[in-house]
Amino acid sequence: MATAAALSTPRAAQVRAKHDIYNSVYAGCAAGAVLAHSAGPKGMCLGCASFAAFSAVIDKIMEHD
Repeated sequence: MATAAALSTPRAAQVRAKHDIYNSVYAGCAAGAVLAHSAGPKGMCLGCASFAAFSAVIDKIMEHD
């Protein structure tokens, strides 16, 4: 789980050319969708939303700059 998010965050920063909270949100969404791929499209959407929300909360708690 951590590997999927860890690989997605730098890629999001590279594509967006910014370093902000949205990189973590996009990476969380990608990681959640990948991890839930066996549950089908609805499961992937739920995984994306839940991991993105969790990433945003953690980033806010850690005061990401």
